[in-house]
Amino acid sequence: MPDHFHGIVIITEQDIISRAGSEIYPNKNRNHGLSEIIRAFKSFSARRINLVSESTGKFQWQKSFYDRVIRNEKELYRIRKYIQENPLKKELEKLPENLGGL
Repeated sequence: MPDHFHGIVIITEQDIISRAGSEIYPNKNRNHGLSEIIRAFKSFSARRINLVSESTGKFQWQKSFYDRVIRNEKELYRIRKYIQENPLKKELEKLPENLGGL
């Protein structure tokens, strides 16, 4: 099981959010920042993980998270590439060191 994950959250100021053809009209008086979005994600996903694994309350996220602002397309490309390659790096770390030249 992975010990962490990476994701990109895009926060826009659109009045109408379209999901799978249906329109959702958010409450304009309620703006959610990144911390609230992450809190909700962790809460809902932890409940679902515990339900699926039949281990209520055992799975918990760490309390903090690391964030950064992506300022341009070049940086977005670099971060997406890092996210895609990160699981491969984890697998390579498991290889015996005597294979270093391969």
